[in-house]
Amino acid sequence: MSQEKVMVLANGEEIVLEVTARDLVADVKRKLIHNRGRDENKCVVQLICDDKVQSDDNAPAINLPSPVTAVLRDRAHLVQLEPELPGGYGKYLAGGVLAPSGCVYFAPCSADQV
Repeated sequence: MSQEKVMVLANGEEIVLEVTARDLVADVKRKLIHNRGRDENKCVVQLICDDKVQSDDNAPAINLPSPVTAVLRDRAHLVQLEPELPGGYGKYLAGGVLAPSGCVYFAPCSADQV
């Protein structure tokens, strides 16, 4: 037994996915990622049903309402550069900015010298 589930993306585009009785919510998320030609290790999907985020990836997907709002976002890849800055907990409290290059830069917080 299978059903068609309509996924509505944030841009309003509708995608129809085939969902079987054995599919879990996690399976639907993977199907959506592959349908969009994306790498599941580089993005994350949130499904929103009745104004609530569907957080149980092990729930049966057949029970999802249709349509479901789907939010597909890229995962951030952060790398701490070496050497680690000396100092205590407060050294990483300052706000950061995203540069056009995709790098994130943080101003030092409570640093004695910059």
